[in-house]
Amino acid sequence: MVTLSDDGGGGIEFDVPVVSEPENWNDAQSITTHPDFPTDPSATIESPFISASMAFGGDFMRFSKILGEFHSFADQAWPILERAYGFYLQEKWDLFDRAMAELLGKENWPDEVSMLRRYDVLHRVLSVGLLPLGPSGDYPVAKKEIWAVSRASIQSFGEYCAAIDDSELAKLQRRLFDQIRRMMEHRAIWSPALALTYLDVLGRRIPNEWRLPGDDFHILRDAYRQNYEVCCQILWLVVAAKNTEEGRPAAEICSPDYSFGWVPQAEGGKKLPKTLAQYKKATSEVKELYLDKFPSTRDAWDAIFNRSIRNAIAHADADFVIETGMIATGKGDDLSYMDFVKSTVGQMQMQMLMLFIDYVKLCRIYGHAGRAAKASQA
Repeated sequence: MVTLSDDGGGGIEFDVPVVSEPENWNDAQSITTHPDFPTDPSATIESPFISASMAFGGDFMRFSKILGEFHSFADQAWPILERAYGFYLQEKWDLFDRAMAELLGKENWPDEVSMLRRYDVLHRVLSVGLLPLGPSGDYPVAKKEIWAVSRASIQSFGEYCAAIDDSELAKLQRRLFDQIRRMMEHRAIWSPALALTYLDVLGRRIPNEWRLPGDDFHILRDAYRQNYEVCCQILWLVVAAKNTEEGRPAAEICSPDYSFGWVPQAEGGKKLPKTLAQYKKATSEVKELYLDKFPSTRDAWDAIFNRSIRNAIAHADADFVIETGMIATGKGDDLSYMDFVKSTVGQMQMQMLMLFIDYVKLCRIYGHAGRAAKASQA
């Protein structure tokens, strides 16, 4: 409470609740936390920073540099990049160019710039900024695999992309970017798991005592479901490219009687789509079957989108148990919260979102080029 007197003086009174001291201070527990590293709740003296430096050994300074670069990108470049991406989706090119000049420096963004450069550089900056989130290298391998299929029959696939309404592709990019934005907004929840991912890649032991707070499980659970569904919405473009590579029209997956074409193995007699139109209406579980001809992408997909956890989340059957630090699915397929954050929701799913937003960019470029070529021949 603030008080003022007639002579101009004043004072401030604080109403602070008094907490009684424990009868035995030896029974009180103090936990030190750190925003960049997991915590050992049983540690009484050792801080998370010291514990992490011991776990990383001689690689600690290198990891700290990578972590610092990501946080620098998130704090400084991301707000400008987020604004630029909004202008890109709205096709407000004057505002987009101004944002890109601010992001890259006027000397690196000329007054006259091609549409191809606008599309390409924006996504390159995004991928470079998010690169520290994927030390396992899944993103570049999967990208090479998918793009190679798209380029194998570039004429026919390009013609198909030119026939797609560009606003439909822009809508897909908006959904993907909205998910990336949400993940960046909540990066304080999952970024401590970066240490776990890098320790795995470096072949170093992760301390068994490390824990991540599970207070925000509901946020990551919802992000998990949304990331999966949005990524499934992009797969029809990958399927269309594979159709053209194998010599079929982009919209034709297999023959009406399944005697030839693309017929993946399916359990339980699932009804498989014969055309791309049917594929778009299929369930997400059926859609992901068609990653069978993209082995690298399939391996990354399976590692990120664990089916049992995904189904449990979809059916509201996943609960975080504080006492054990486990996510209980109700079907015995339990997963530690640490593994959930490390392998699925955080950095790994960001790589999958980046893979597909970059791929839709390629399809839009193909589409623009195809329509321009057609117009010049008219």
